[in-house]
Amino acid sequence: MAFEATKKEWCELYTFFRLLADGKVVLGTAEAKIGEMSWPIAVIQREEHDGTRRYYIEEESVRIEAVSYTHLTLPTILLV
Repeated sequence: MAFEATKKEWCELYTFFRLLADGKVVLGTAEAKIGEMSWPIAVIQREEHDGTRRYYIEEESVRIEAVSYTHLTLPTILLV
């Protein structure tokens, strides 16, 4: 079975790995050239097929944590 993905999916995957590897977002110029200013990245959060994951970018490694949310149930009002 071959793996298939759209161009959008490949671009999203590439961007995700690039951000993990670089650990920063470099701001560009109006001429599409790399600027001198950059913003550091601390966490990337992604919605995966089996839940939410947070990727913490540290000095020499990337720490991955699964996020679990407590779902609150609102009271139901029964109108008679």
